[in-house]
Amino acid sequence: MVSEAATTKESFKEEEGHFIVSPLFDFAMVGGLSVVIFLLVFLPIWSDATKDNIGYFAFIATFFLTYPHFTHSYQLLYNNYIHNLTDKKSSIVTRIRYLIAGIVAPLLLIAALIYSAVQPTREELSTLVNVMLFLTGWHYVKQGYGVMIVLSVREKVFFNNLEKKVLLINAYIVWLFAWIYFNWSNRGDNFYGIPYKNFEISDNFMMIAKIIMVVWSMGVVLFCVKRADHHKKLSYNGLVAYIGPVYIWVLLFPFYPILYLLAPLFHSMQYNFMVLKLTYEKQKTKMNEYSNDRNIIVWKKMLPFIAISLTGVTLLGYFFPLWLDSFVTYNKAEFGPYLFLFSFMIFVNIHHYFIDFAIWRRENSEMSYLFK
Repeated sequence: MVSEAATTKESFKEEEGHFIVSPLFDFAMVGGLSVVIFLLVFLPIWSDATKDNIGYFAFIATFFLTYPHFTHSYQLLYNNYIHNLTDKKSSIVTRIRYLIAGIVAPLLLIAALIYSAVQPTREELSTLVNVMLFLTGWHYVKQGYGVMIVLSVREKVFFNNLEKKVLLINAYIVWLFAWIYFNWSNRGDNFYGIPYKNFEISDNFMMIAKIIMVVWSMGVVLFCVKRADHHKKLSYNGLVAYIGPVYIWVLLFPFYPILYLLAPLFHSMQYNFMVLKLTYEKQKTKMNEYSNDRNIIVWKKMLPFIAISLTGVTLLGYFFPLWLDSFVTYNKAEFGPYLFLFSFMIFVNIHHYFIDFAIWRRENSEMSYLFK
């Protein structure tokens, strides 16, 4: 989520607190809660929790966590969008990213969805599901890596360029292995009534991917142990922010289908936590005066931002598509009863990844608020 290049020693200020809220609260929000809940899977009580019950919980939590995290990305991208797109002080690469994320990507996605929906079969839509899954894994591990770097810098734990590359490459290798394994295992599943399109993976290729992932992971463990010998201090919450997305949400996804329901919620908790920190600090800097009630005033000023995040995608992205599904006539025998809802969720998921690719960069001056 956050570009590692943004986390230099200069970004940290001695007088700023290490923790965003508190050690325990930070731990829970950045991934610790997912670690704890996953460990509960191995307890007998978990067998009494049916997939339907967990699915109902995930469905309710989606309205308070997952949908707002989508809305947050739109709030961050399109706020001052024209200025960011045309600001000559920004690099050409930055402006191209904003152009792709804000205009090109959504138009191409809409075109791809319309083209796929007018086909006689759902083959193209099924392929889009797997594309979304592929990008989701990348998004999760990249965000976990970025949050780890941010939390580490806040605790004055710094990584050199080699260490950053090793950890980032490790996240990518685990992500690619999980996606390859998911396709190889050919597990049947569907997304709002449209089945996943599994790509053909040979047994030999699967074995090579497994060997690479295991050998590399063992090397990373040894690398980290060696680093710990020279750097006694570690950011434990930073490690949790990295381990949760990489090794639980992504790597274990093909092996534990229940993570299909829970991983998006944990990812959204981590995302929302960082966005609210950024927004809070940004709003606080606008207040010239200091008072004992300043924090309360800041939160009051953030209420419109929070209200929009709770209602934006929920209203436009859930209830409106459901209305279209009930109102518009199409081949529901082939495409299922939720074609419009499916299309919107594919759109908002994939577009979300493009948005984050543009905004969570070192060139974005607002990233400095994460270190206050």
